[in-house]
Amino acid sequence: MRRKKGAEESRRERSEEGRDPVQTAPGPMPAGPGPASETRPSPGSPSTDSESVAAESETVPLDLHRRLLAEFDNYRKRVEAERRRTEGWARAELMSRLLPLLDDCERARRALTEEPERFDRHGVLIILGRLAEALEREGLDPVAASPGMAFDPQVHEAVLVVPAADVPAGSIAEVLQAGYQAGDRLLRPARVAVARAPEDGSAAPDGSPRD
Repeated sequence: MRRKKGAEESRRERSEEGRDPVQTAPGPMPAGPGPASETRPSPGSPSTDSESVAAESETVPLDLHRRLLAEFDNYRKRVEAERRRTEGWARAELMSRLLPLLDDCERARRALTEEPERFDRHGVLIILGRLAEALEREGLDPVAASPGMAFDPQVHEAVLVVPAADVPAGSIAEVLQAGYQAGDRLLRPARVAVARAPEDGSAAPDGSPRD
């Protein structure tokens, strides 16, 4: 029995030794982290293409920024040109409306020079009224200013300070030059004299010295 077992073990060992070495050979070992395992991508590899795309994407915002600046500059120039054209049309329209008044002034001047005895002063007042109406239609309004009205530095310009007893101190004593505004825009403030309390016996209500 011992001989049979020994013979069977020896046959088993010989059969294992005679197997194909390819079948029993271990698989390939994974490459280590050494220099031999590092590989460089070829020019046409996907990694190279992705790097080039990333490089191009970095330049896109700068080009887009420049293009937007150029478009905005062109837009600003168009708006400015349109604004100038609109202002030119508005001025031309106003001038065309004032031309008849200019003709009236020229006729009045010629009549005053050639026939002073026949000069109609009432006609001058009519011309002034027509001029005021034409400017009012264009949106011109006089600045509110009258004696006794409170002084408003936003629309009034104080030229003089005079003693006055008939109006409150600090109010308007006299309007020296009318002011005008167009809508919310002040074209010219009203030039006024501001009242102050008169000193006893030193000045008359109109501001002239007493005798």
